[in-house]
Amino acid sequence: MASLHRRSFWKNVPENATITIKAGKRIATWKDNRGTRKTAEVIDRNGKDQIRVSGKTWFAKYRDSQDIVREVSTGCKDRQAAQSILNDLVSRAERVRARILTEDEDRVSDRLIEPFGQHFDAYLDYHNAKGTSESHVNGIRVRIDRMVRECEIKRLIDVTQERIERWLSDEAKAGKSPRTRNSYLQALQGFCNWAIDTNRLAINPVSKIAKADERSDKRRQRRALTTDEINRLLFVAKHRPLAEFGRETKRVDNPQGRRTWTKEPLTFDSLPTALDRAREALKDNPDFIEELERRGEERELIYKTLLMTGLRRGELASITVGQVNLDSETPTIELASRDEKSRQDASIPLRADLADELRRWIDRRRAVRLTLNHTTMDAEALFDVPRQLVKVLDRDLAAAGIPKVDSRGRQLDVHAMRHTFGTHLSKAGVSPRAAQAAMRHSKIDLTMNVYTDPQLLDIAGAVNSLPSFDSAQFHQPAAATGTNGVEDFPPNFPLATAKTSPELSVSVQSENPGDSVRTQKNPENKAFSGVLESDADGTRTRNHWIDSQTRPTCKTLENKGPNGDGEPTIHQTFHSLLQKTSPKQLAAAILDVWAPDQIRELLTSLNESLD
Repeated sequence: MASLHRRSFWKNVPENATITIKAGKRIATWKDNRGTRKTAEVIDRNGKDQIRVSGKTWFAKYRDSQDIVREVSTGCKDRQAAQSILNDLVSRAERVRARILTEDEDRVSDRLIEPFGQHFDAYLDYHNAKGTSESHVNGIRVRIDRMVRECEIKRLIDVTQERIERWLSDEAKAGKSPRTRNSYLQALQGFCNWAIDTNRLAINPVSKIAKADERSDKRRQRRALTTDEINRLLFVAKHRPLAEFGRETKRVDNPQGRRTWTKEPLTFDSLPTALDRAREALKDNPDFIEELERRGEERELIYKTLLMTGLRRGELASITVGQVNLDSETPTIELASRDEKSRQDASIPLRADLADELRRWIDRRRAVRLTLNHTTMDAEALFDVPRQLVKVLDRDLAAAGIPKVDSRGRQLDVHAMRHTFGTHLSKAGVSPRAAQAAMRHSKIDLTMNVYTDPQLLDIAGAVNSLPSFDSAQFHQPAAATGTNGVEDFPPNFPLATAKTSPELSVSVQSENPGDSVRTQKNPENKAFSGVLESDADGTRTRNHWIDSQTRPTCKTLENKGPNGDGEPTIHQTFHSLLQKTSPKQLAAAILDVWAPDQIRELLTSLNESLD
């Protein structure tokens, strides 16, 4: 049978209590902090007078779905509220027995009413145990704490899609960028996914909230440095620490306070002059000059290492002297997994010139620290990287005459050096897969689309490297006229009549370019229409001249030739043409012009002439 009760505990008799005896029992009477009169029986426990006091929170006792007696806290100080929770627990147990709910769903229901902070503390412990970086854990804590506070989330069940979407909408109206809003949403989604894995949630209530489009409103877009800008920046970084002490003074135009002068800002052109003035001004303090020069060399090396390795600022700051391997065939920097963003060991290859500069830098540091042994030196940081390196970079950019923000709104910061590294890899023709490995990216689109600046790539040169495409190199195909490619073949075969002798007049183009044969053309070409000197008037009309018994044959003309009384015979004419053109072209032209009966007659005549 389900029931409610308050747990009791023992405590010492209050100092202001009065003990009286009633019905043989000792009764303590006192007033609490609110002035309410309290009474309780005094019991001697282990030689001490104590009283039994009931707690304020109601506990529920019931049988769960497996018929096991459970005793849980309702978290309520009001009995009616506690009774409502007890009724819910009993109802859930009955639904599980009836297989309306699963045991997992029932178990999740228990966790939904627990305080949100209890779940969130467990989530942070999970990240710390997993080895998540401290900065990432702090970012999660700050973002979720703010959302919980402003959304008034008390319990896990209070995390709803509607509530979070309303908060994100308010953030957008307040001017927060899409990337910032997405970072909050991503932190909460990660927490909810963990809650599902640990049976605290059945579904992710914020999984269907769409992320804001970061491309449409990108507040911080980085660009890559050009080669000339890199050289100018390295020159300024090396000499500016000393040149700062050689700046000229100038009067303030409208002084607001007691100060009436200020220093002229350094420029790239004035830097050499400022260096000379600084050395002259500090000539009595050579140690300080040496320290400023060392500081400039270190800053130049910091920039150069970032630009030529793609390391992040935090990763470079974690590098120790012992992690720089300069004695192998390929010099490398060994990045520990605890310091790498993806928590994986990485071996960063070094260019030979950068490796030589790092070797000289380490040797000079060892020479200064003669009292330190080799092991201690290996544990020291390679560079003293300022936490606010971006502020130092801004001053170096200004002195080098490099705009921090270009005309397109893209800006330069410390992380832009990593963009520069990726861009110059692509510009040098490095394959995308090799560039991805050098950048240590898990996805190649991140390397190509985010960390590659298309403004520095030779797009025009890439387009000009395409092969030329020209259809003019091919001759235009001739129409299918049946002449099998013959361009000019007006054959004129007026058959022999009583008045004329057989004559073959053709104009052909041979298979070899430029080799053509042209015979005498008749003044009137009747071959195409099939008009003959007879009463027939069509190419398909039966020609009575062909059937004439008086038509001369090839044999009657075989003795006539250029030197005889008549004109060339058909056999002689064909023999002359065959010496200058191919039989294939000649036959194609005959088939295209002559009627079938005329071709048969011609072949018969040729056959007779060969007998």
